Amino acid sequence: MMLRHALPWSLVIVLAVAIYGTAHVVGGKKKELAALEQQIAAELETAHVLRAELSFLASPARLEELAARHTDMRPTAVAQIVDVDGLPAVPQLPLLRGARQ
Repeated sequence: MMLRHALPWSLVIVLAVAIYGTAHVVGGKKKELAALEQQIAAELETAHVLRAELSFLASPARLEELAARHTDMRPTAVAQIVDVDGLPAVPQLPLLRGARQ
């Protein structure tokens, strides 16, 4: 008779321990998930800031101003543009001694 009542109570105790253990693991995973979501949000914010910085640094007006200030480069004049037929012929250079022919 005692065994008949002990078995259900044993099962209840085992299930209670299993549920408590599962709840503990789930709580830890929730904290881990919250930390990862916070890290993702921070990374997205960093990516947003970097995109804004790249947009500023690569702006054509800024690059043109920097090129004018730091180099002697100027925009190409129309007179500098020619057809391939307008280029001078490449002179034939003599081969060096010992070079394959």
